[in-house]
Amino acid sequence: WQLSANQAVLDHDEIVYIDIVEPNQPLRVKFSIGSRAEVHCTALGKVLVSEMDPSSVLAILAAKGMKRYTPKTITDPDRYLESLAAVRALGYALDQEEIIHGVRCVAAPIRGANGQIISALSLSGPTSFFVEKMTPPVVESLIEATSQISGKLLTGS
Repeated sequence: WQLSANQAVLDHDEIVYIDIVEPNQPLRVKFSIGSRAEVHCTALGKVLVSEMDPSSVLAILAAKGMKRYTPKTITDPDRYLESLAAVRALGYALDQEEIIHGVRCVAAPIRGANGQIISALSLSGPTSFFVEKMTPPVVESLIEATSQISGKLLTGS
């Protein structure tokens, strides 16, 4: 399987997809550059708000609501804040079929020169691909890529 790669930024209270690389396969996750999604149900969103003050995150959730897209969508603000603590501890976020049934995603932060998260990069694919033995290598590759990008931004090279 090839995975879809997506890059997004936070725009006020939503994520905006700014770059997408899709696999050349008939079955793929399809987003469009410029499309938006909520922060509570995407790995990208979790990464992008993970280091925000909890009151700011709760304000976003209150403004946008926490729509249930699948049975696995997190719709409780306290549970969502707990998931953000896991993102900070692990350095990446997972979307376990929270916005699209049958699709999982892993995302990691891209940091600017000041060390703050400026965007996030994700890999998305079918749940069947993200079996237990495949997830660790995907996460490792993603973190390596985002670390390299962040390093280049830090050094300006």
